[in-house]
Amino acid sequence: MSESFSNVVKFTLTREMATDIARELMREDTESVADIRIRRVRLWAHFVLGVAIAVFGIVVLLRSRPAPVHIVHLGVVAGILGLFSAGLLWDWFQKRGALNAQLRDPIAEDPESFGEFGEVEFTLSERGIRWNSCGQTIEWAWTRIFRFDDLPSFIAVRGRQGVVMAIPKAAILPPGAEVFVATARAIHASTGTDQSARIRAFLARHDFPCPNCGYQLRDSSGDRCPECGHALTFETIREAGMLIAPPEH
Repeated sequence: MSESFSNVVKFTLTREMATDIARELMREDTESVADIRIRRVRLWAHFVLGVAIAVFGIVVLLRSRPAPVHIVHLGVVAGILGLFSAGLLWDWFQKRGALNAQLRDPIAEDPESFGEFGEVEFTLSERGIRWNSCGQTIEWAWTRIFRFDDLPSFIAVRGRQGVVMAIPKAAILPPGAEVFVATARAIHASTGTDQSARIRAFLARHDFPCPNCGYQLRDSSGDRCPECGHALTFETIREAGMLIAPPEH
């Protein structure tokens, strides 16, 4: 870590600041939630289209007084459409829980979830991070950290199970927040436990279609779809009903 880089940030966490943090976190997550909603609308559109085609086919065949062989064909087509529609519904029910969880983000609804208000000392080191507030110290090794989000006014450190530590950019001494985020991400990447590394490890062991275009991402070398460029995050993988196991470190 460079000697010119200040790895300690001190600030006062207030209720108003906690509300601002929650608002920025929610605004960032809105894009992923909107993507889920769009996919849900497309899913229902496909389902309605399938049902409409099936009903239209049945009506046409019945009005034409079909031969028994045609009735068999009708049964096969109806069965295929039924299985397709059932698959769409099953997929939607799997994703509905994840969508509702994102829409009811407890951090955004309850600023108290940030803990005690008062003086905070945040330390970034080669071993991880430390949050010291009101006599209480919380330490995370790099294996407990998912990623660092660069928000408009804060840097959010995202851990497991939705836990977030946020640092106001205004409290970071020169050379500033940009260098702070870049340094933190570089250290995290060097440990092999950052979001990109864990997603690559996940894709090496699982079949996973791109949520945007459906391209099969197994054995992909990055955290973006090589077909359409869609960015993969822990949220998109959890939304698909799958979990990333903690790294083996």
